[in-house]
Amino acid sequence: MVAALMLSVAALPFSITVCHGAIIIVIISWIFEGQWQNKLSVIKHSLLLQVIIALFFLQVLGLAFSDNLPLGLFALEKKIFFLLIPVAIGTTSLKLNRKEIKLVLITFIISCFVGTLLCVLHAWEETTLVMAGVAQFKPYLSTSSYHDLHAFESERWLMFSYRSLSQGIAIHPTFFSLFLAFSIIFLFHELPHLKSQISRGAVLMLVLYFAVFIVFLASRIVILGLSVIFTFVLIRTLLNKQKLLAFMVVIISAVFAFLLFLNPVSRYRSLEEINLSTFEIQPGNNYKNAAQIRVSLWWLAFMSLHDSHPLVGTGTGDVHSAMVRTSNQYQITNIINSFDPHNQYLYTLLGNGYSGFILLVLCLALPLYFAWIQQEYLLLGFSFIFSLLCFTESALELQKGVVFYSLFSALLFFQLNSFQKISFNLRSLIHARD
Repeated sequence: MVAALMLSVAALPFSITVCHGAIIIVIISWIFEGQWQNKLSVIKHSLLLQVIIALFFLQVLGLAFSDNLPLGLFALEKKIFFLLIPVAIGTTSLKLNRKEIKLVLITFIISCFVGTLLCVLHAWEETTLVMAGVAQFKPYLSTSSYHDLHAFESERWLMFSYRSLSQGIAIHPTFFSLFLAFSIIFLFHELPHLKSQISRGAVLMLVLYFAVFIVFLASRIVILGLSVIFTFVLIRTLLNKQKLLAFMVVIISAVFAFLLFLNPVSRYRSLEEINLSTFEIQPGNNYKNAAQIRVSLWWLAFMSLHDSHPLVGTGTGDVHSAMVRTSNQYQITNIINSFDPHNQYLYTLLGNGYSGFILLVLCLALPLYFAWIQQEYLLLGFSFIFSLLCFTESALELQKGVVFYSLFSALLFFQLNSFQKISFNLRSLIHARD
C-alpha cells in the first residue's frame, strides 16, 4: 500500500490518470484485506467517516432532483474517490507509522520540486521562441487593466508568471500553489526534528524556493494563506524562544513580500486589481476584471438560491444550469463564460441545500478542531489552507482537488500516530479537551 500511495502522490501534479490508477491499487488491496466487521466498527465510531459517507449519499439522493441525469452522474463520478479514499485509508487494518507517512509526503515534495523545474524550463523555452520571433505570445491578462498599469514592463514577467508558468506541467496555478503551500507546511513541521544544521539550512532554502514560486504563480488565495502560515510559524518560534529560526522566517517572509511587490503580475493580481474593483454587481453587465468576475459569480450563486430547495438544493449536477438561468434573468455575464460559483461552500449549498452545506463544513471543520486541540500542526495547516481555498475555488468539483483533499486528509487524520487510538465520535468531540 505504501508504494501505491507514493506513486499516487508522485503523479498528482502531473497526471490524474496515473494517480487514479495508483489509488485503485490501494482500494483493491483494502478490499482483499477482508475483516469487514472491523471496518464497519471503525465507521461506527468515526464521526468524520460518517459525515463523509452521509455527504456522498446525499449527492446520490440529489440525482432524484436533477434535471440533467447524465450530468448529475458525471458530477457524482468525480466524487467517488471523495468517499472511497477516506473509507479505505481510515478502516484499513494496515497502520502506517510516522516514517512511512513521512516517506509518502517527501515523495510528494520531490514531485512538486520536479514540477517547478519543468515549469521554469518550459517558460524559458517559450520565452526564447517568442523573443526570436518564432512563436507568438498570447497574454492572458489582455482584457484586464494590467497593460495600462504596466505598459513599460517586460513581457518576460508574464511569461514566467501565473498560467504561463504553470503551463509547463499543464496544471492550474492555484492548485499548484496549493500543493507547494502544503509542502511548505510539511517542511516547517519537520524542521524542529532535524539535528544537522546543513539539513535545516537546506529545508529553509527549499521553503524559500517554494514561497518564491508561489509568488510567481500569483494565486491570491494561496498567497494570503501562506502569509497567515508564515505569521503563525513566526509566533510559535518566538514563543518557543527559537530566535535563529524566527529570524530565518522573518527573512523568508521579507523576500516573499518583496517579490510580491516586485513582480508586476503578482502585484496586479493580489493588490492592484482588487483596488480597481468596485465589487458592486449590477444587472446587464459583462464583467472582465478577474476579481469582479468572481464576485459576480458569487452574486449569481446567492440569487440562484431563491429558486432552489433549501434542504436538498437544485439537485446533483444542476448547479451550472441554475447559474445560467439566473444569469439570463439578470443579464450578468463574464468574458470567460463561466457559470461555476468558484466557491465550494456556495456550490454545495446550491447543489445539495443546507443539508449538504452543513455536512461539507463538518468535513472540513472536524479535522481542524481535532488538529488544534491535539496540537497536530501538520494536519492543522493542511486543513486551514484547503478550507481557505474553498472560498475562491470549487475545489471538490475537480479531480485534483478531490484526490488532494481526500488522500492527505485521510493520511493525516486516520494514519498519523497521535490519532490512531482516538475514537472520533460525538462524545469524543464534546470531551476532547478532558
